[in-house]
Amino acid sequence: MKKYRIAFEQYLPGLAEHTAPLVRECLKREQVAVTVTTPDADGILTLSNAFSDIPNSAHIEYLTYEDAPAAEPFDALYSIMPSSPGPCFTHPDSPTAIPRIAATHGLTDKRSKFPVDGLERPLGYFNVLFATGPAMFRGSWEAYLQRHPETADALRVFNIGAPKTDAILNGPWTRDDVLRAADLDPARPTVLYAPTFQKEASLERHGIQIIETLAALDINLIIRLHHYSLDMENQSAAERGHQGKDWRAILDRYAEQHPNLRHVTGDSNPWFVAADILVGDVSGACYEYILQDKPVIFIDAPDFFEKHGTDGIGYWGRYAGEVIADITELASAVQQALDHPEAKQADRQKLINDLIYNPGRASKIAVDTILGLVAGDIPYPVWGPQMALRHDVMFQECIRERLAALHTRSVALFGAGQHTHKLLHLMRADTTRPYPEIKLILDDAPPPSGTCAGIPVCKPDAADPSTIDTIILSSDYFQDKLRARCAALFAPAVNIIDLYAPFPWHRPG
Repeated sequence: MKKYRIAFEQYLPGLAEHTAPLVRECLKREQVAVTVTTPDADGILTLSNAFSDIPNSAHIEYLTYEDAPAAEPFDALYSIMPSSPGPCFTHPDSPTAIPRIAATHGLTDKRSKFPVDGLERPLGYFNVLFATGPAMFRGSWEAYLQRHPETADALRVFNIGAPKTDAILNGPWTRDDVLRAADLDPARPTVLYAPTFQKEASLERHGIQIIETLAALDINLIIRLHHYSLDMENQSAAERGHQGKDWRAILDRYAEQHPNLRHVTGDSNPWFVAADILVGDVSGACYEYILQDKPVIFIDAPDFFEKHGTDGIGYWGRYAGEVIADITELASAVQQALDHPEAKQADRQKLINDLIYNPGRASKIAVDTILGLVAGDIPYPVWGPQMALRHDVMFQECIRERLAALHTRSVALFGAGQHTHKLLHLMRADTTRPYPEIKLILDDAPPPSGTCAGIPVCKPDAADPSTIDTIILSSDYFQDKLRARCAALFAPAVNIIDLYAPFPWHRPG
């Protein structure tokens, strides 16, 4: 019997719980060999720990992104990050005549699920899309298709469901057993606070007040934060979320003061089962939890919706729960939900039907579909990824040429986000051109280490303009805003470079 090799690209190891159900299902099939790829050795350690309770987990092969391109060819690639596929999908030599499967890691749409702001076309690297439910096709999916209409022909869509939620609906846990294992009294009502990480949402706006309000109630309080809220090394997590606040240490202090409080990490599913009510905001946790037909209290996040829009389910889906704008109303809202859990039940049932296909069976259906694709029993298009990779190679070549043409030795990058990491990797991987040396990175939220990829990072207003003669705008969008910021901070003598500006064609007279 042929043994197929399936690679799961785990771009963010902290989201392992979304991949684990498929890995578990694959390992039941004798004809499947599982490989998990991740950015670095730390990611391998995180994932091996996360998957350690899966039967036959010793048979999982782990590869870093650096090693993956040289590995034995895969029969299928799978990623839960359609907004930013990693090197397994974007490497110039990545195979295109195999299933390249995109799936989302949540049921909600925060406008970034299928992004349209940048120059990239992330779904172009895929030829198969696993859909979680009808609601996934509202919001950023519609905007993405308007900008990239060829996507409809380049992707084959399958109505799969959300594998992570299978365990919520028919998993191994009971409420009382989970609470006893956490040394909590099952006789007391239990509330789970599960906010998202962004600085515009409830944790960063009102987190201390929310925690103190809930901890003072006669309940078991479980707090499970987004993994970005606890990541002190990730520049994106700091800039977009906690701003350097150490929530792990904060919650440890509260747990010492309140014996009814538990801060938990890892798989959220057992805590969903244990909780009688969930308090959230725009987090995907709200919508995974509501699949159990239990009450949800949404803390309003107007700043989040102003920035990210109101077209996604994270906004309109709140009709199935109670929305509160004033934190002083939280205690009474919790009591009301405990006294009348049947309230909003009809709305919850309506939303559940919109949220998910194949409840409780998504993992099996997903792996059956993958095997049908790799065996050739189910057709899928291949031209989309071919075109995306060709376009990517040409685009990167243009960027390399522009960088090599800079005749300066005192260059700073403006921005320390994902684009900067990609740009530095592009430069360091190519030793054939005389690239300028990047001496400094400017960013409004420097990482705690003070460096990014080994380069010093400081706030723009702390930089010495006399030491910089060129600034590269390290972004593929928001160029106008970044240029205006540089103009206000630095002298006109500082050259501002936009790598994505149109090429000025020379036409001799």
